[in-house]
Amino acid sequence: MTPHTLTETSNLLAQHKDPERSRLIAQLQHLIHGSKEVAVAATVAAKNPAFRRLGITDAALLEVVSPEAPLLTVDLDLYRQAASKEPAAAVNFNSLREF
Repeated sequence: MTPHTLTETSNLLAQHKDPERSRLIAQLQHLIHGSKEVAVAATVAAKNPAFRRLGITDAALLEVVSPEAPLLTVDLDLYRQAASKEPAAAVNFNSLREF
């Protein structure tokens, strides 16, 4: 995870009302403590060719995607960009769902 994804996740979870909000934030806190955070400087992410189209968070993810750090996403644009860089490391979550 990157600080950018953590910020977006935290902001989205904060939109919920309590008690659900508190439960979700506690789960995020637990996840953070058990995970490795990879910092990508904004200046690096902003140089990524996808930055102008996908934004800072997705550009940062594109900087770190690799076989050791695969990307799981439902965002088709992000998936396509990641698959063009690291085909084996990009997974479109929608292809795993049973509809």
